[in-house]
Amino acid sequence: MTSQVYAGEMTPYAAFCTRNHWPIAQMPSDGRYASYPDRTSHSSISNVYFPVYKEDITSNKPYYEKIMLEGMWNKTATNLIPLSKSWTHAPNLINIKGAQGSYDASQRAYILKVTGNSVSFTINASTQSPIYNPCFVLRNWGAKEDAKISFTGAVKQGTVRDTDGTYTKVIFIEKVSTEPFEISIS
Repeated sequence: MTSQVYAGEMTPYAAFCTRNHWPIAQMPSDGRYASYPDRTSHSSISNVYFPVYKEDITSNKPYYEKIMLEGMWNKTATNLIPLSKSWTHAPNLINIKGAQGSYDASQRAYILKVTGNSVSFTINASTQSPIYNPCFVLRNWGAKEDAKISFTGAVKQGTVRDTDGTYTKVIFIEKVSTEPFEISIS
């Protein structure tokens, strides 16, 4: 990954240009430096050149999608390696029963379409593809009630109505592992 910060443009107070612009600045302009916290501002990181996640170059208006995981943490950079690997090299689900689907890095979740009454699979975690607090989105779940999940540990779940009117179950599991393990959901 390479970068060039705004062709060398710098502000006296930061390494990145922070700006207020329309509609925040209430005037169409290329912006003013956001020197004070009196208005909402932004700083762009579009100058960082990272890989294309999805693209469509078949029309006269090419489309490129790039994704980046960012956040704040009070750990060292070394502690972030398993989290990063779990996103960039997410473990595959194997022996999937009652559903089909795969990992979607743009949502940092496994997106599965339910085809049966229950779902089971093995998360094929390893040191190169660790699991770090996975999320599962089960489309076409069929019920609002909580699911029974065969997992010992902290689990959070909820149900949302999808755009087609069906229920989608969202499950978050607190688990960090470099070893495969099984999950059953009913």
